[in-house]
Amino acid sequence: MTRIAIVDLVFNWPPGGGSMVDVREVAVRLREMGHDVRMVTPHFETYFPRGRISLDPGFPVDLIPFNRFSFNSENVRKQFRRKVDAFRPDIVFLTDGYSLKPHLSEALKEYPQVWRAYSYEVFCPLNNLVDKRLDYVCNKSIFKDQKWCESCCRHHFKYRRSWIKLISPIKFRIGYLFLFQEYWFSRANRPEFLETFERAIRRAKAILVYNDRQRAFFSQFQSNVIFAPTGVSPLFHPRENNAATRSRPVILVSGRIEDPVKGFMKVFFACKELYRKGIDFELWITAKPNAYIPSAPFIRNIGWLDADRLAEATARADIICIPSYWEEAFGIVAVEAMASAKPVVACRVGGLQKIVQHGKTGLLVEPNSSADLAEKLKFLIQNQEIATQMGHRGRERFLESYRWEVIMQTVYEPLFRTPSETQFS
Repeated sequence: MTRIAIVDLVFNWPPGGGSMVDVREVAVRLREMGHDVRMVTPHFETYFPRGRISLDPGFPVDLIPFNRFSFNSENVRKQFRRKVDAFRPDIVFLTDGYSLKPHLSEALKEYPQVWRAYSYEVFCPLNNLVDKRLDYVCNKSIFKDQKWCESCCRHHFKYRRSWIKLISPIKFRIGYLFLFQEYWFSRANRPEFLETFERAIRRAKAILVYNDRQRAFFSQFQSNVIFAPTGVSPLFHPRENNAATRSRPVILVSGRIEDPVKGFMKVFFACKELYRKGIDFELWITAKPNAYIPSAPFIRNIGWLDADRLAEATARADIICIPSYWEEAFGIVAVEAMASAKPVVACRVGGLQKIVQHGKTGLLVEPNSSADLAEKLKFLIQNQEIATQMGHRGRERFLESYRWEVIMQTVYEPLFRTPSETQFS
């Protein structure tokens, strides 16, 4: 049995995103393998709630109370070190940490560490590799050009306004405010931060990544960089989609359509062109009540869905479209589609281009090209037999590589063996 402390700075349950689902699934399955697993996370209700546990996640969670001023690098180091020392783990598993992650690594340097880089957190302070000043995917990082990253942060955070919000007793919408606090209180704009960061990466015994860009970044400093895919809920599986009883095929776009980098307007213009050409279909979207939805006869808003209803909608659709033009760190929607035996049309970005096998399990399109997206959707709409075959091959790929049982056996079991067997001893 290995004693594993999972150190995470943003965990909530029920979850607020796919990253939390991933952490929870791994933690529960590590316990099922016989390990002693305990999470340490902040209880911090301001702006971006952390440690809000209203349902049992399936493992013990130690909450450390913070407020907007105590949540800084010095105090985070001190409080997490005290809590982790009380547990005395064999391994520390550092999951989500944003700009404070290197500081946590430094505070816990006496323990063997495994890092998980689910997104772009530390080397992009905005966590998305998108510079909205120029509306393009950024190819820089905090290591390549720290001054550029700081200017980008100044533009998005609006420092003076953010400081006023930070000290104000009035509650504000989150926006970038929580990332501003992480960035500023970790001193990520200072040269010494890069030194702390590099030491932390080199100190890790392994770093788990989700796409090739992450792998390339961390491989500059660390030899043991491991691709670690995310599994999906067993709710996603093939079902009868009643296509024969519908008058038109269904394209499903799930997720936050209000976020420009998710690319909804690209698929809207693509579908508008298809509709103009007389191609019959429905575009299903999962928009929240306050989201702006362009008016079009082919759009059907099926509402924001929980996991059960999203799995059902995925199974009922004919094509799953993922029009994101930012560097999606992984692309869990594509895995959900494959688990459900559905073909995927996705942009050639981030983890999506690793998951989707072009011409086999789906089609990849060039980012920001509505014309290319329209052509790929048109092809699958008009070639339903090929689309069905792609879905079946996607299901086979899911069973081979993306089931949780496979992921735990190939990735996590070798990392977290008993102390006498582990490669870290």
